[in-house]
Amino acid sequence: MILFGHIGITLGIAYLIKTKLKVKIDYRRIFIGSILPDIIDKPVEMILLPLNYGRIFGHTLLFIFILLLIGLKYRKSLFLSFASFLHLIEDRMWNEPKTFFWPLLGFEFPAKEHSSFYEYISKILSE
Repeated sequence: MILFGHIGITLGIAYLIKTKLKVKIDYRRIFIGSILPDIIDKPVEMILLPLNYGRIFGHTLLFIFILLLIGLKYRKSLFLSFASFLHLIEDRMWNEPKTFFWPLLGFEFPAKEHSSFYEYISKILSE
């Protein structure tokens, strides 16, 4: 999904929750959480796993669970977990169960080759 799609949709959902449930929301953490899986995965993928497609550790339920555990200790960090989970929903990660349920279905991430550098960059920018 496009970068601004993650940010906009997640902020919109957070705003709806704020207005309907009358809860106080930290939009800074929602903003960071909405792109956190890509902030983590894109650089790691470019350096460590060049044949992957940008969805590795940050796009797993394990990552969301770790953020949730941190959020239970530091309450404001729950916004990061919530927004990152929405990111996975927006990316439709259930269609990629080997990544989504990593490491339950194996320790390897599925690899996808890119035919050209231009295609690779355009794929990164379009997600």
